[in-house]
Amino acid sequence: MAENMKLEIRSSDMTLEMQDSAVKMVVLAASRFTVEKDMAAFVKKEFDSLHGETWHCIVGKDYGSYVTHLQGGFIYLYVDKAPTRSYYNPQTNRNQWAV
Repeated sequence: MAENMKLEIRSSDMTLEMQDSAVKMVVLAASRFTVEKDMAAFVKKEFDSLHGETWHCIVGKDYGSYVTHLQGGFIYLYVDKAPTRSYYNPQTNRNQWAV
């Protein structure tokens, strides 16, 4: 199922390794869940576990957002199964993300 999904990264300042991690989690969430809230919870919890707290995830097609994030902690992407997937890290542990 996941192999047939079309994905487009619209904007990101993550490393390629983190982008790959985010893409894998979003595709997995989209293949496991049908409810956007459940997809967002899955991606958020997985990213917290792998990359340290605190991450935020928004999934859906009808929302507005304006977020602040630390450098290296933002990705905005689309997956065709649900028109819009957004993944944000507006506030994280500053010790981990000191620039």
